[in-house]
Amino acid sequence: MSSVIGDQPQMPTVRPDVPLASIKSFVGRERELDIAEQALARTRLVTFKGPAGVGKTSLAHQLATRMEDRDGVDVVTVELAAVEATDAGVEGALVKRFGLLNNSDTVTTVQLMRFLRDQHLLLVLDNAEHLVVPAGGEAAPLPKLVRALLGTAPGVKILVTSQFRLGIGGAEYVLDVPPLSCAPTGDDTLSEALQLVRDRVPGSKPLDTAEHEIATRACQAVDGIPLAVEMMSGLRDAMTWPEILDGLQDPLNLLVTDDAEHTHHHSLHAAMRLTHELLDEPLHNLWAVLSVFPGTFDADAATAVSEGTGIKVGHPRRALTSLVHRSVLTQEERRGRSWYAMVAPIRHFGIHANADLVDRARIAHTEHFLEVARRAAEQWYGPDEVEWMYLLDTHMPSLRTAVRHLLEHAEPCQALELALNLCLTRYFPFAGVLTEGRRLLETCLEAQGDTASILIVQALALGAWTATIQGKHTVAAALLEQADHHLARLEPDTPRPEALDYAELAYAFITERDPARARMSVLALHEHARRTGDPMAYLFAAIDAGFHADRRTAYDIADTHLANATHSGAPWVISWALWASALVEHHHGTPAKALELLQQALRMQVDMGDTWGPAWTLWLIAVVTAHAGNHLVATQLFAGAWARQRRTDVVIEGLQPWLRVQTRAVLACRAVLGDRRFEIEREQADLTLSYEDVVELALSLPSPAAAGEATDLPPGGLSRREYDIVRLLAADPALTNPQLAARLHIARRSAEHLLFKARAKTGVEGRDGFTRWLAEQPHTTESGRA
Repeated sequence: MSSVIGDQPQMPTVRPDVPLASIKSFVGRERELDIAEQALARTRLVTFKGPAGVGKTSLAHQLATRMEDRDGVDVVTVELAAVEATDAGVEGALVKRFGLLNNSDTVTTVQLMRFLRDQHLLLVLDNAEHLVVPAGGEAAPLPKLVRALLGTAPGVKILVTSQFRLGIGGAEYVLDVPPLSCAPTGDDTLSEALQLVRDRVPGSKPLDTAEHEIATRACQAVDGIPLAVEMMSGLRDAMTWPEILDGLQDPLNLLVTDDAEHTHHHSLHAAMRLTHELLDEPLHNLWAVLSVFPGTFDADAATAVSEGTGIKVGHPRRALTSLVHRSVLTQEERRGRSWYAMVAPIRHFGIHANADLVDRARIAHTEHFLEVARRAAEQWYGPDEVEWMYLLDTHMPSLRTAVRHLLEHAEPCQALELALNLCLTRYFPFAGVLTEGRRLLETCLEAQGDTASILIVQALALGAWTATIQGKHTVAAALLEQADHHLARLEPDTPRPEALDYAELAYAFITERDPARARMSVLALHEHARRTGDPMAYLFAAIDAGFHADRRTAYDIADTHLANATHSGAPWVISWALWASALVEHHHGTPAKALELLQQALRMQVDMGDTWGPAWTLWLIAVVTAHAGNHLVATQLFAGAWARQRRTDVVIEGLQPWLRVQTRAVLACRAVLGDRRFEIEREQADLTLSYEDVVELALSLPSPAAAGEATDLPPGGLSRREYDIVRLLAADPALTNPQLAARLHIARRSAEHLLFKARAKTGVEGRDGFTRWLAEQPHTTESGRA
């Protein structure tokens, strides 16, 4: 068949790319490849968008190879990096690639439309960012041509790689190409970034297992940008990993290459400069301002810092959207809000692009987050409590940076105020990082020198309270002593801070070894709570009463706290009020009611993402379960609770009321199971049950029956879901993973994960082995009797 160009008939000259043997490995990206392939099945234009060096070209080549090999698709690639940003330049590049003779008077775009209208191929337009930005009042050349080709060549699909999207509404599927993952996987599998390092380091210096941690830190320093990872890996033959990591404090100057493979980006600096040149001045300024954010930020923070710096960017959200579209920022949605971030190389370029503007932005950034911490301390107790916790968690890198900026610029009082306000929000318990909160206070306290102030006394008291609830009573006692010493240095009529009274009362209740003496703290702590209205003081008064008070007093205080918390609508405080009420039920009521309250609290804590609460709710469920006579389950729950407590850096030996209750429960489990079996079951649960498994076990417990009544448990330390997998495969080993998922109404990946864990716990290799394994298991009951 012939095609006609102008008046001259010509033979078809489409020559697909010559398939080349891969000369280097391709790492990860399976999810992106699957999404892109599905998108090309539905639409005819896909754009791989992302910052310079993120691997858009490699991903496009991998996708094209997959479609060539598997589907027989013809692929034609046009490299556009060096093409002039004009209509003639873009058209000429395509005409040259297709081997057309451009001797006709026909408009070149029309020639291409006629030539491609009967073709069936995937057209890859690589490195197109400079061709999709309007300039000088003229429309960008590439979107115009692509729109024309899509309208006249129904058999042509187009894949574009660009830092910017084309902006062809309704026709373009934009896939944001992310950096490689850097986080350790938790098993023997290397992260994507570390796989790339392993494949790219010179053969004379292969990546050793002992180097994984420092190499991971180097990958994280460049946010997993593949170009940067490849460049730094190439330095390994001349530098040690510590030297590379140190040099990455200035990555734009370190990561330079003359490798022919990277002709488009001889250095990270060159890659960033190209992006910078394609933006106008307001976006240059915004780039510089936003580079002071060390982590993610929202539009409110970006607007506040920009306005504080004095730059004009027009509508803030439109300006942020422009930077997202141009791959300077990334955007993701969390809890109905947009969050933005810059990858490290882009941020470093912005910091150095306009030093004066960045200096002003740092001041505005610090002032904004001082105000954020003040508002959080004032507003956290209420319906927006969890939102505040998430907001603070997301902004924590910026909040730490603000503290550091204040300390570096001789503002120690403001730094201490910021740290104190953060600790008053209870963010650190929520996140399970109480030690971090104490260290932040300590850093700011050390900067105060020999001064004495009420702020220092408050900070010392809060640090002591934090150490107390971690079970570190020696640290707490020292901080309380320092607080009293500083208070004595103030004016005689200085009011005693309520925070110090609260810290001392909590210390007395938690560290007292004599239960009779500990009971004396109940009324004092309750009186303090009523006087101040502090929800945390009320919580600890309710817990103190649950451990030490008589029945009537315990119910009165716990019920009052639960009613107050419920009225406030603060979810985290409500979950702890339920916990305190369950403690009272455990001592004075029924196991069934205690378990009901605890399961309600645990669901709330898990749903809100609390880290600290589940460590103690699982612990109390273990106590209640042991009291009800279900000693095997109690042992498994204790193992899960203790693992969670270790993660939050808690020493239960320093928490005397908890320790006394735990000792009784553990002794009961040992008495029924025997010391040997208790240790085996505890260790097996610790090694095989994930946090999710333990939560599932706790939430699936039925209402406790009479003590000693047997309740069926899955054998072999399996969770109930894993046991379901085993039973299904024992009955029908031919079931596939998708079929297992369908039977259990769960996702395929969840079924695969459960199957993996079931194999690990049972030692079964093939699917048909579950039939024999299950037949060999005794019918194990809750009390441990077969």
